[in-house]
Amino acid sequence: MRAGATGPRFAGRFLGLPFARHQVVRLRRCAAVALVIAFALSHATDVRADDPASLYDVFHYRSGEPKKDYLRAALEDAFLLGLGFVDDWRITAGWTDFGATYQWPYFHDKFSADGLSFDVNRFDTNFAGHPLKGTLYYTAARSNRLSILEAGAYALVISTFWEYIGEANQEASINDLVMTPVGGLAIGEALFQLAAYFDRQRPTFANRFFGALFGPVKTIHDAVDHEQLARCETEGCGPWHRFELHADVGATHQEGTPGLAGDTTFALGSRIVNLPGYDAPGKHAHAFVDGNVSAIGLRATFAQQGLVDGRVFFQTVPFGWYASRIDVARSGKLTGASGYVGTAVSFEYGVHDYDRDGARPQDQVSFVSVGPSAEIIGHAGGVRLEGRLDAAFDFGGVNAYALGEYLVRTPGAALPTVLAQHGYYFAGGLTVAPSLAISVGPLELGGRAQLDAFLGFLGADEGQSSLPYTVSRSDQRTELSGWLAWRARRDGLRLFVAGRGGERSGRMGTVAVSRSEVGLATGMEVRF
Repeated sequence: MRAGATGPRFAGRFLGLPFARHQVVRLRRCAAVALVIAFALSHATDVRADDPASLYDVFHYRSGEPKKDYLRAALEDAFLLGLGFVDDWRITAGWTDFGATYQWPYFHDKFSADGLSFDVNRFDTNFAGHPLKGTLYYTAARSNRLSILEAGAYALVISTFWEYIGEANQEASINDLVMTPVGGLAIGEALFQLAAYFDRQRPTFANRFFGALFGPVKTIHDAVDHEQLARCETEGCGPWHRFELHADVGATHQEGTPGLAGDTTFALGSRIVNLPGYDAPGKHAHAFVDGNVSAIGLRATFAQQGLVDGRVFFQTVPFGWYASRIDVARSGKLTGASGYVGTAVSFEYGVHDYDRDGARPQDQVSFVSVGPSAEIIGHAGGVRLEGRLDAAFDFGGVNAYALGEYLVRTPGAALPTVLAQHGYYFAGGLTVAPSLAISVGPLELGGRAQLDAFLGFLGADEGQSSLPYTVSRSDQRTELSGWLAWRARRDGLRLFVAGRGGERSGRMGTVAVSRSEVGLATGMEVRF
């Protein structure tokens, strides 16, 4: 649904200060959610994985194999779809206007070759609202014990139906057709796996509460269907996981500015590898098809001017291949490796201030990604190596970093609708994100990089026929980090010092701009 927007659309994104402030407000509201997740993670227990294989089923009940309920899933998604119709009726001010849109001429034009375009909504509507709606569609189906592909198909059908039938007087939105189902799968499955983790643990109040919090629809269905979870009765059973609570203070220097700016960063994250024997003694080799690897990350950095960096990240690996062979040497140390390779589906939403001197407004990027993901954890002679590589094709919205300079040099330029109105554009892209960490005893040395390259789509704009020319646009983002950490206590407390660097660049036509920054921070984190 598009918050009252009408007509075809395209993209682009401007760095307007009122818009940046709106983003800050939205991310601050997420702080309450972050606190809840942080409290949940603090109740997690450390895990090793010599447990029965059945404990790794996402739907694990005492009654055995759960029954899928396709009809209830369809009815619940239809109910959510109905809420969209009611909202559209409210916007169109009554059934008379609402019903007038359901005439054959609308559908004749909509199903023609010209009935598909990029929309002109605000950034948050397209890249926060629609992925969250997709999460509702996906979760309703998945909570009826459907597989990932089945739940994803429900989300795809419902979102497509809404674009073509629900919004009858508007052209179907290309970006909504992608962001809603793909973002919904990435977010919904990561939250679903987090809920499943707590559902497997001992039947304490905290585990029951957080299982219901992150999987409310599934919890209701289990109660209605009189299904009893087959929980672990001992401490430390279930899948491999890593939960982190992080805080640091540091300083950042941006290119072309004098001195340093102080920063304070808070972050939390979860990573669940729901595979038997992962990073533990034993031998395994098999395929997986149930979203067995998932991750969630939330990060916020504050400086004197307020929020200067915010990131929300969800990822799941729906299917792949897993192998592990780890032995215990005579010395008692581990030797061998665990690893997987699969296809990851991700969602990222972020803001960052690369120009704290006010040269440009706050940057904004959001996209969904699909691509290969691999990880390996190796042990030899008391040394532990953890390496990961993600590579993906992206689709999303990108702040046109060079837009301000382009408009100065080309006053009165003809721009695509969304680029002119909101300053962002729709883009395809590539992301590569390698990381490596080496641990010896309580010390860990590691590094990570993320390279993003985006290229704007040309055409399919609301006013495409009136544009006398098209302007090519592309943007790049590079992030580098390295750290040295010391595990202060066995309960997971770590102290660290970290270096960070990044560069943001953009091009519109022949106008190119860029800016880099470097920083140093020290802090602590707790791993559960």
